[in-house]
Amino acid sequence: MLDLDLESPGLSSALLPEDRRPFYGITDWLVEDLVNNADVVFENMVATSALSHNGEILVVPAHGANPGEYIAKLGRVWMPKLDSDGKRESWSDRLSRLLDSLETRWSPDVTLIDSRAGIDEVASACITELSASTILLFAVDGDQTWSGYRVLFQHWNKTGVVRDIRERLQIVGAMIPEVGMEEYFDGLLERAWDIFSEELYDEVPAGEISGEDSVWSYDQFEGSDPTLMLILIQMFLMLS
Repeated sequence: MLDLDLESPGLSSALLPEDRRPFYGITDWLVEDLVNNADVVFENMVATSALSHNGEILVVPAHGANPGEYIAKLGRVWMPKLDSDGKRESWSDRLSRLLDSLETRWSPDVTLIDSRAGIDEVASACITELSASTILLFAVDGDQTWSGYRVLFQHWNKTGVVRDIRERLQIVGAMIPEVGMEEYFDGLLERAWDIFSEELYDEVPAGEISGEDSVWSYDQFEGSDPTLMLILIQMFLMLS
């Protein structure tokens, strides 16, 4: 699990108490990589969570046990890297290289990345540039959630990446209330379908059926769209 919410690294503290934190974290690697010194921190940026059960939960925190000048480091992590020939490597490409190195070194069964909320470059890179097999979009049924996702979906349409992304999306119902759960869930599902049908689904030509291979569109009550088979989550992470 990688904590890429670098401005608000809550996952790190949730999964790793202070006595388990590695010496370095993702921020350290990104900064040291700029000066070709990433190998020094690489082996000491992964720790095992005490929540591990029937296997290991390996955590790469945003920062290590001693964050040092963390604010100053954050100002440099997004910088591109220039090699000796002047070739520019974007920070997202550097992040992808880190991910490849971690997976090669530790061979995880599953890699989970916690990106920051909202619309920004970090979230964008995690969704569009790291080849994630599943993209979880957390949703609270409110105008702020849906207006934000509408802006994001419209941007994907304009940039032409929507067809590469949409089948990997999964809406997650977060913070579902215990009282009135079914009504809240139905409303969440309806609002999610509305925005998908308006921004992500294909128009269905006359004579064709929604859900066919050539047309990516689903009726609201079909129950066959994998992206709208909502996951109900009472807590962000529940391990047993």
